[in-house]
Amino acid sequence: MNKIISLLFVVLISLSVTARNNFSQNDASGHSIGITIGPSWALTDLGGGGSSNPFLRDLDFKSTKFGIGAFYRYTINEWVAVRAQFLYGMLAGSDKNVKGPNTYNGNYPGPFFRKARNADFKTHLLQIEAIAELNLKRYDPSASKGDKARWAPYLAGGFGMFFFNPYTKGTFSTQNLGSAKYPVGLGGGNVYTAAEINELQQYEGEKIKLRKLGASTGSTYAPISFNLTGILGLKFNVTDKIAIFGELWYNQTFTDNLDDVNGYYPNFSTFQGLSPLQKAMTVRYYEIHNTLDPAYAYGDGSIFNPVSGEGYKRGDDDKDPGDAKGKNDQFFSIQVGVSIRLEGGGRNNGFGCGRKNAYNHKFSCPKW
Repeated sequence: MNKIISLLFVVLISLSVTARNNFSQNDASGHSIGITIGPSWALTDLGGGGSSNPFLRDLDFKSTKFGIGAFYRYTINEWVAVRAQFLYGMLAGSDKNVKGPNTYNGNYPGPFFRKARNADFKTHLLQIEAIAELNLKRYDPSASKGDKARWAPYLAGGFGMFFFNPYTKGTFSTQNLGSAKYPVGLGGGNVYTAAEINELQQYEGEKIKLRKLGASTGSTYAPISFNLTGILGLKFNVTDKIAIFGELWYNQTFTDNLDDVNGYYPNFSTFQGLSPLQKAMTVRYYEIHNTLDPAYAYGDGSIFNPVSGEGYKRGDDDKDPGDAKGKNDQFFSIQVGVSIRLEGGGRNNGFGCGRKNAYNHKFSCPKW
């Protein structure tokens, strides 16, 4: 899918240049601003299907979040527009929402191992995008009732950067922490001492920021990354000044840490050297051990138990067990919005570029 997004981005840039050369800046040009709102879903290693199904098959609907946005658009001509957009929202994912059996059926990887991992995350997301739009039919933002140019489907592609900072909330009951045992082959002792359990209980119900903790990924990472965006949309002019639209957004990121899940579980010696909180956030099976197959409840050689040196924390690198890095994360959203035409050309021109408005202010024309 990331190859498709990259190809779409290149094609849109090429077609935009071609359209710009073939269609001079005409009466359809102009400026507009708008707002958007809509649901969003993380397409990461967590939640969703049983074993990291591709693209939309792995949507975790129970973790649906919402976002809002604002943008400025410049329509170059009837075929091409560019816009700058800011979005704010949230993303989330949880292995508690994985569909599948609670018993190991010999299928590895499978939903049982995603459930046993029991990781989850939420993050605020601040995103800035530069987007190029290509209309699939002639479109005039000033066209109104009775004009075929008042609506158009379009493709868009963009490049952006975003800020994220995943966090979670842990459950640190004495009973659950006391049940955490090392595999029999590694001594079978308790993972947490009484003092460590008391220390962890101060985090009960508190927000735990995962990025700097470095538990699931083995190291810290930057809170800023970049993304390519592919958009399919449809816009419709309600009046010669106001338009409504709907869009499907697919974002391919350049990070695999959006959900704070990446790479292998630590080996036994590394795990023992972690702080109590790092241990608890790396292995969260203790929270749900009573709900899964008792045959795998910290048994010797348990595949999902990291201190046995087997298994992975990741879900999307299972097709290549030798690749702990896995695939970069994605997120998907549906946006609906409204835009207001500020000024420009068109048959119903109000304050066109190069003309003076009622306050004797002259709008300058962008140079392309």
